[in-house]
Amino acid sequence: MDFSFGPYCVCRNRSGRYAIREVLYEHDGRLISYGKHPVAPLAASLADLSQLVEWYRDALDAPAIFLEAVNSIDYS
Repeated sequence: MDFSFGPYCVCRNRSGRYAIREVLYEHDGRLISYGKHPVAPLAASLADLSQLVEWYRDALDAPAIFLEAVNSIDYS
């Protein structure tokens, strides 16, 4: 898979709590959507689990997304 910004991102909710969520971006880098629920590592093999953990680690190195700000964007 090729993810310009990674398939996961750290998100902060209105209560100030952080979680890693799946995210989808347009080719130009605009956020399309994010997962409603935080992710948890679950994989069919150790190699797949290792890849998930690497993507989660990458998410920790990127700026957090503030969900309230994202939810207020008008994409029309």
